[in-house]
Amino acid sequence: MATLDDVRPAEPTFTVRSLKYGTYEVVTTPDDESPSRHISDFRSKAEAQAWIRENGSNWVKRHVRRP
Repeated sequence: MATLDDVRPAEPTFTVRSLKYGTYEVVTTPDDESPSRHISDFRSKAEAQAWIRENGSNWVKRHVRRP
C-alpha cells in the first residue's frame, strides 16, 4: 500500500550559487512539476543561506504548485 510520502512529490531543494559579479543566488532543483527557479541578488553566501532558513518553506507554499 502506498503511503502519503510515496505519493506526494518532494519539496524543492535550495542551492546557493555564486554569480559572476560577486553576488549570490538561490536556485531550486527542477522536477516534473516545476522548472528550476532563481532567487537572486544576495550580497553574501551567508545572506542567501539565511534566506533559505527563514523564507524557503513559505516561498515554496506561494510559488510551487502541487497536486
